Amino acid sequence: MRVLGMALLITLVAVIAVANVITAIAVVSGRGTSAEATASSEDDASAEAVFQRAVLERIKKAPAAR
Repeated sequence: MRVLGMALLITLVAVIAVANVITAIAVVSGRGTSAEATASSEDDASAEAVFQRAVLERIKKAPAAR
């Protein structure tokens, strides 16, 4: 009985941990349940594009590595 109880407890903890990781990934990637977070992901994408262009311009202007 004690072994079965420990196995169930470990399984419960593992399921909760996996659910938390999935939720964290969804929130970070902008696919959270909040409509505001989803709307801001479009702004983040355009900001990311601007940032990437700025980085590319800086790389082009930098002297070649020796």
